[in-house]
Amino acid sequence: MWQSKIKIFGMPLISVGFFARGFIAIGWSGAGVICIAQFGVGFISITQFGLGIIGLAQFIMGYFTVGQFSLGIIAAIGQKAVGFIALGQSPSGYYEIVITGLKDMPAYIALAADMVKGDPAPFKIWAGIWTAIALYVFMRRGAVTFPMSAADLFRPLVKHSNQLIRLKALGKLDDQRDLAEVVRTDPTLRVRRDALSLITDIALVREFTDRKYNAELRALAVSKIDDREFLARAGAVEAEPKIAEAMIGRVDDDRLLLDIVEGSEFQAARTAAALKLKNPDRARVAKLAAAERDAGIFRILAGFLDDGALENIIIGAGVVATAEAAIGMLKNPDDRFLYGIAVDEKSGPLADDAVYRIADPLLVEKILRSGAPFAARAAALRRVDNRAIVAEISQHDPDEILRKAAVKRLDDIGPLYYSLKMEIRCPQCSQPVFINGPWQKAKCNSCLSAIPLAAGLWKSVAAAELGESVFPRYNGLTLEKSIRHPLCLDCGSELDTDDAAGDDGAVKCTNCGRNHTSISPPKWFELTKYADRIFCTDIDGEEKGENRDDVRMRPVSISCIKCGAPLDVTAETPRNARCSYCKTVQYLPDGLWLSMHPVKVKRPWYLRCTYREKERIGKTF
Repeated sequence: MWQSKIKIFGMPLISVGFFARGFIAIGWSGAGVICIAQFGVGFISITQFGLGIIGLAQFIMGYFTVGQFSLGIIAAIGQKAVGFIALGQSPSGYYEIVITGLKDMPAYIALAADMVKGDPAPFKIWAGIWTAIALYVFMRRGAVTFPMSAADLFRPLVKHSNQLIRLKALGKLDDQRDLAEVVRTDPTLRVRRDALSLITDIALVREFTDRKYNAELRALAVSKIDDREFLARAGAVEAEPKIAEAMIGRVDDDRLLLDIVEGSEFQAARTAAALKLKNPDRARVAKLAAAERDAGIFRILAGFLDDGALENIIIGAGVVATAEAAIGMLKNPDDRFLYGIAVDEKSGPLADDAVYRIADPLLVEKILRSGAPFAARAAALRRVDNRAIVAEISQHDPDEILRKAAVKRLDDIGPLYYSLKMEIRCPQCSQPVFINGPWQKAKCNSCLSAIPLAAGLWKSVAAAELGESVFPRYNGLTLEKSIRHPLCLDCGSELDTDDAAGDDGAVKCTNCGRNHTSISPPKWFELTKYADRIFCTDIDGEEKGENRDDVRMRPVSISCIKCGAPLDVTAETPRNARCSYCKTVQYLPDGLWLSMHPVKVKRPWYLRCTYREKERIGKTF
């Protein structure tokens, strides 16, 4: 649709299109002062089917109409004319004139005028009535829309059946009470909301915070009120959480907020008030906190109190849950104070919370070994991770329930072992190289090449899932990772390694007597931060710490095959040894070479971790 930029009476001067709207409207259908269309409405309507004050159409309705079928309130001219003054081949009206041709139309019109002059009273009455109707409709043109009911012409615009007309009418209301009435009675929320937004009289606005009104209206009313006292009182008795939070959210007086915390029966209101506190009276907060039964609100209030005030609450609280929450809220808990709470016969369920907050492990162990109440000792048992102490309790404590709990605790704090079997391919000769320990470099037994083991390789081992994994980027690393207690490399019996500690040494198999290496993890080795010991490993690629004749470390003397001079052979001597006297190169025999370089076999080595590793990986054993 095209419209001219020039406007008249707020509408385009000319509008052309399928559905034209303008002072002059031209199109398939249209509406305007002058309308030329197939279907149209206008003051002057030239259409096939039309409606207008003055109409020219095939089928037309209006005040003064000309058409094939013409219905005119005042006058109608047409083949079939119906009007107060009707001129046509089949006229129907108060003044009827039958016409037989258009040539004499001026004479027919003159005849009609003479008929009106001869009997003017009916015409004057009829025309007066419709003129009055037209003027009234014109004056009420703001109420005219589609669809609408006839009653809308007689109602105030704020009572119109069309919502958009009611919305426009709001801006014309000057009386605040009228706007308030719209908020109370209008059937649609949008109109009520817009009416409320226009009210500036806070006394009226307060009415709409009442529970009987829509939640959105109430929230809007709250946003318009600045009276903190009123908002605090209303918020304290508000059952709707969102409304209560909106009301209390505008209150910034700590005294009023504490009043809500103390007096309101609604948790949402009390919580919202507690969260708004900035710098409340500490004495009053302590009093309220001591009597508070809601854990969430207590934690908010306790955040304003020092440890001394919290300790007083713990001692004097009549509600166990309050005392438990106070223990949890201590910022720098005094271990001696907590110890006293834990061993007090009257503490009951508080003992568990008190023991949990004690930082000194020696005090926790003391509670476990003492004659403290059962609840305190049971809580201490759950904290102690010294296996010797727990083992002592499991065997000798007089309380059977505690002994059984200690047995379970021993299992819980027992170490976790990773079993690792690793193999790479030598980048020089492609022969297998077995990684039987935490090395930074490996040595190929076939070509004697030194192979650096990158830090990324060990990170991959740490991140690998249980089972078999392959890492092509690290010389085709093949890893077999499992969780298994260390086994003797000879007889397969379980080794006693749970409590092995101290300097690097050996762990002896109690079945066959073989020694196995036991070392601390190297500083660079970070497979897991909970690793504390490594077993059954070669050290830097050599099998040390085992009860074998380590001939590799002692030189072996042989005679030169040419000059007979002595030739000292060690593990570092190459296979083609050279005599230092005659310079003859001789190939060392297999037996001697293999004694210096025994065939490597892939075997598992074990990484012991504290029980914290079980918690880290989320597994139970």
